[in-house]
Amino acid sequence: VTFFAQELPIVGIANNAINAKYNPNDKIIISGTVSSSQIGTATWTASSSDGAASSVLSGALTPLTKSVAAGSTNVAFQLAIHGGSLAAGSSYTFTLSAAFSSQSTVSATASSTVTINSPPAGGSFTVSPSVGASLITPFSLQSALWVDDLEDLPLEYVFSYTTLTRGNVLKTRDQIPYVVALIGQGMQSLGYIVTCSVTVYDLHSASSMLSTQITVSPPTLAGVFAARDYEFSTGILSQQQQEQRQQQHGAFTALTLPVPSRRLQSDSDLSSILAYASSLVEAAFARSDPSAVSQVITA
Repeated sequence: VTFFAQELPIVGIANNAINAKYNPNDKIIISGTVSSSQIGTATWTASSSDGAASSVLSGALTPLTKSVAAGSTNVAFQLAIHGGSLAAGSSYTFTLSAAFSSQSTVSATASSTVTINSPPAGGSFTVSPSVGASLITPFSLQSALWVDDLEDLPLEYVFSYTTLTRGNVLKTRDQIPYVVALIGQGMQSLGYIVTCSVTVYDLHSASSMLSTQITVSPPTLAGVFAARDYEFSTGILSQQQQEQRQQQHGAFTALTLPVPSRRLQSDSDLSSILAYASSLVEAAFARSDPSAVSQVITA
C-alpha cells in the first residue's frame, strides 16, 4: 500500500477570545484565520445541542463563505452572531472549514463551542405588609428559591419600587436577598398603589425580575411620632440610624408646625400638606443632601 500526502489549507480559531458563556442578548464574534497555497473557499457552519442546527446561523451578521486567494497567509475570517439569535441554556459549535477549489470534497476544519447562559429562574418575591404609610411603615422585601447553574453563582439582588414612572432603588446590587425600608407614597389618582420589584443577577449578569404591588398612603402626624417611638423603644435602629431618624422627624415636624396656625377646611387638606411634607423630606434624604434637608426645614 502506498500513501500519498495530500496538502490542505490551514485554518484556526482564536479560542482565547471566546467567552465560556454568553448571555442570550450578547453579540457573539468568533475570529478565524485561513492560510492556503491554492485558490479555495472558507465556510462557517454550526450545530446546536438542542438540534435546531438549521436556524443557528439565521442571525449571522457576516458572510458565511469567503474566497481565498492562492498564497494567502492568515487571512482573517470572522463570524458575528446577532444578540438574541441563540436560545438560553443551549450550546453551539461553530466550525470553520476550508478547501481548495481543485479538491473541494476534502477540507481542513477548526471548531469552537459556546454556551448561552440561562438567567436565574423559579424564584419568589414577597413584600410585607401589603398596606402601609409613607415614612412610617417599615416594609420587608424578601426574595428566595432562585435556581441557576453552580458556575453562575453567587446571585445578587437589587430591590426597587416605582410610582407610575418614577423609579427608586431601595438596595443596590449585592448578595443579600432582603431589605427593610421605608417606601414613598403612591399617587392618589391610582389609589396609592406602588410597584415593588426585585432583579436577580447571576455571575454573568443575566437577570430575572419579579414584581408585586402594595398600597402606600400619605403619613399622618400621629403616625409619624408613633413610628418614631416604636423604633426607639424596640432598639431596632443603630445609633447612626436613630440620629438620622431624629433629623427626619425634626424636618417633618418643622414642616407641619404652621398647620395649626390656620383653620383646615377638611381632613383632605391636612392629608395634602402631610403628603407634600413627606415627599420633600423623602427626596432630601434620598439624595443624602444636608443642604436640601436644611432648605426643607427652613421652608
